[in-house]
Amino acid sequence: MTVRDYAIRVKNTDESYDNIPGILSKAQKRTLVAYENTAGAELAGVTWTSSNPHTARISGEGLLEPQNYGKTYITAKMADGITLKTEAIIVINEIQGFSITRPETDRADYAAIRTAEAVYQVAAGETYRVGCVLSPAYTDTYSSSIGMAGSRFNWSSDNAAVSVGALADSDLTEIRIPQTVSGQVNITAVMKDAEYT
Repeated sequence: MTVRDYAIRVKNTDESYDNIPGILSKAQKRTLVAYENTAGAELAGVTWTSSNPHTARISGEGLLEPQNYGKTYITAKMADGITLKTEAIIVINEIQGFSITRPETDRADYAAIRTAEAVYQVAAGETYRVGCVLSPAYTDTYSSSIGMAGSRFNWSSDNAAVSVGALADSDLTEIRIPQTVSGQVNITAVMKDAEYT
């Protein structure tokens, strides 16, 4: 009796293979293949299906295209009738920016609120750009929300592998996620001392 050792893998553009990530952003398309580990070769004649095409659809050639926030499972049916199913694949939305909400009561209370924190679901290898809004913006002339340049904050992450910092050429802040990180990441923005009065 021949024992088949099959797996669903991601095929990269350089012809290498990876495991399937558990989290993808909408921009992260992946090509899936059915792979026979014993023979070290891809299998032909595979039928692909997604349990939730609204979240991610997959073509007959194995191209996985995230569509909307949610969860799906991908099934590969081999020509010999064997069926494989992935673990859950979660598609995340693009992450939202920061908002610091300050009271309008008096300037001392207003100035004391300097920190914004956000918990993001991120995908491995992605780069995100976010803005920061001060709401309301307490001034002598008006009180409304205004956008603030990322350079007016000190940025940090609870994961040392994640790079986060203000961009020099825009008001946005860039969050770089390495290939080794996915899932939940906490980002903190603290307004600089000279910027919050």
